[in-house]
Formats: sequence, structure tokens, C-alpha cells
Amino acid sequence: GLGSNLGDRARNIQVALQKLKSFCNIIQLSFLYETRPMYVMDQPKYLNCVCKVTTTLEPTSLLQELKKIEDALGRDHTQIRNGPRIIDLDILFFGSRQITLSTLVIPHPQLHERDFVVGPMMDIAPNLQHPILKKTISEMWVHLDKCLGIAPVCPTVLNNKETLLHLHNRSKTYLMSILNLTPDSFSDGGDLPPQNIEQIITHVRNLVTTAHIDILDIGGESTRPGALPVSTEQEKERILPIIKSLREQSWFNNVLISVDTWKSEVADEALNLGANIINDVTAGRDPNMFKVVARHSVPIVLMHTRGNPIDMNNLSDFVEGKELPTIATELNQRITVALKEGIYPWHIITDPGIGFAKKIQHNLHILQHLSSWKQLVGNYPFLVGTSRKRFIGTICDQPDPKKRIFGTSCTVAAAVQAGASIVRVHDAVEMSQVVKMGDAIWRGIGFVNE
Repeated sequence: GLGSNLGDRARNIQVALQKLKSFCNIIQLSFLYETRPMYVMDQPKYLNCVCKVTTTLEPTSLLQELKKIEDALGRDHTQIRNGPRIIDLDILFFGSRQITLSTLVIPHPQLHERDFVVGPMMDIAPNLQHPILKKTISEMWVHLDKCLGIAPVCPTVLNNKETLLHLHNRSKTYLMSILNLTPDSFSDGGDLPPQNIEQIITHVRNLVTTAHIDILDIGGESTRPGALPVSTEQEKERILPIIKSLREQSWFNNVLISVDTWKSEVADEALNLGANIINDVTAGRDPNMFKVVARHSVPIVLMHTRGNPIDMNNLSDFVEGKELPTIATELNQRITVALKEGIYPWHIITDPGIGFAKKIQHNLHILQHLSSWKQLVGNYPFLVGTSRKRFIGTICDQPDPKKRIFGTSCTVAAAVQAGASIVRVHDAVEMSQVVKMGDAIWRGIGFVNE
């Protein structure tokens, strides 16, 4: 078990995990949770996770190595017991062995009463049985009444400070506004030429002040059906000056930047300039993308698609009624690769890819069964992007994408009801109201009782 409640908590845990690899093989990681303190209540909230490892070390030797990591990260062992700490590493189980020493007790004696341990363990070992209590992790979790004191989080860094996205069903829906700097996007191509930086800055400031957007998704290459690819250099020329300019604006300090790209070189330079999230519609087709994201330790959106913009409409062959499981199976393969390449589970956000290699009936099937999506992809949070898409225009008999606001609003409401963590939209002002009402109705948040 790993925990931290001082400094950059996520970074502390991630550094500790890297150091663990020198004497352990990490088999599986839980999600990352923000948890309220126990025992000593007057201290900051913690971040916690658990991992399953293999090692050649005996328990006492393993404990010594863990203490070395704690020391290397600056833990002060003179502080009060259960008080604040920069890092805390505990051995929870060691196979089925039972050990009682003055310095080490296995299984961990307080494990069963700690929601910040049992909750993360539910991610990786729900059927593991406690050798003394003879209860599984699932049974302990039920006994804790699925305590609401812990919440999964997705950490990133914004203006050199740790920032947490609360991507779970009890949290707000994050509003991601689209900024296309392309001449050929399907609904707004050419509206904001990248060379008109002042016009773009004014447009974004309006989004921040009127729609209160959480994330700005910047794209320099169209992914509409039939779109031709652009070079890496051209894509960088379109988006990098805008990212740099936005990060110089004080009014933009609390907004995350997502970069809509599948190219690792573009992602790397954008992250260096202050971007916070990578939105990859190919789910890592560039062989270096996962390495870049892992090195920067930022969230990545993995979207389902098939083929490329030129041929994807010819690859929409799904068995009727099995669309969602098929899409999930294909995307799960990319998630597995991402994890092997070093991306942390808490940095993965999924996207079923509505409108990509899918016909009208497939898009509707996804929306109709969207509430089951999260379970099909390993409980990863998900983003939904339906804004102004062709299937809405066809159903509503509206050929002009900019006039599909009402049709889009229905799909956004469906996404909020189904538990989407992020909705990606063009018409941020209008959709902000849809999201607020959806959160109030289905998540019970964003309002005060009269």
C-alpha cells in the first residue's frame, strides 16, 4: 500500500513506484484515490493506491527496502504516529503468510478497518481471502458499507501545482470545449485561423467567462471522415503558439489544456509548453505516444476507432446487439498496451468513439447502453464526444452542423445520465447549462436546497 498527504502527493507515489521496480516486479496497480485521514483527523487528505508485486526478497528485507524509499523521499519518522507524511509504504499481505514481529505484522493488523486500503484492493484483488479473518476483500468492503470517504482521482499538473480531476459518478461532469485550428474540420473549419492569435485568445476568454469551461481541447488536424493527414510540422505550427499564448494569460490559470493529436512529437512539445492532457483518437497508434505520455505522467484519452479518417466509414461492421462489447474489447487491447508502456491506471480515460467507424444505428446503440460502458472497460472513466455529428443532423434533418445544438444537447444529457466524466462540445455556453441540469438531476450536485 502507498500513501501520501504532503507536497505533490501524486508525484511522491509515482516516484516511489519507480523506485520499487529496482527490487520488485509490479504486476498490477489499483486506481488512485483521494481519502480522508483516519486516527489523526487534523491533517490534509491523502492519496492512496495499492499494488501487487513479485519479489525475491523475504518480508523483513522487503520492509528494509521500503524504509529506504521512504527515507529517500524525505519522510520524517519522528512525526506522530498516523500523522502527515510525504510517503508511506506498507506491506499488506505476503502471499498467505502470517508474521508477527516487533517491527512487522503481516497481514497488516488494521487493514480490515481502513477504507483507503480495502477500496483500492477491490480494484485488483476483490476475491483475496484474509488468512486470519477468513473474509475476502469484497466482504470487508461490504462491512465498511462501501464507505464514501474515498474517491478515485486523475492527477495532473497545472501551473506547477498538483491538480486532481474527480472522475467518478458522484462528481461533476467536466466540460471540454473544442478549439479547432484547422481549415477543414467538419463544422467549424477555418472559423479560427491559427495565425489570428488575438482573435483566438478573445474567443477562449469568452468561453472561460461565460461557459466556465474546465478543459480546452486544441486540435490542429481534422479527423472528420475523408480528412487528409497533415504533417507534424504543420500541426505544431497551428497549435503550439496558441498553447504558449494561453499559458501566459492569468485568467486561464485554472483551465486544463487537452491536445487532440495522435502524433507523439506534437504531444511532447505541447506538454512541454503547458498542455495537461493528450486526447488521442487512435489510442496510441504512434508507437512512441505511450512512452511520451508516461514520461510526462499526464492523463490520456484513448478513443475507439478503426482505420483512419479516409477509410474508417468502410470498417463499421458490427454484429447487431454486440456493438458495445466489441468496441470495448478492441479498446481494452489498447489499454493493455498503454499499461505495459508505463502509463498509470489513474491516467487513462476512455472514449467509445461515437461517429468514428460507426453508422447511425451503432452510435444510437452506444448512447442507449452507455451506462454499461465503464464496466466493460475495467471501470476507467470515460469521455463522450457527440457534438454536431452527422448522425444528429440526419436524425434531426439538419444539414448545417452549427444548427444541431438541440440534437447535441439531448446526447450530452444522455452522457451525463450514463456517468460520463467529460463531455466534449463545440457550443460550450449552451452545453454548460445542459451539464449543470444533468448533474443536478442525476448526480444531485450543483445546487443548494431551499
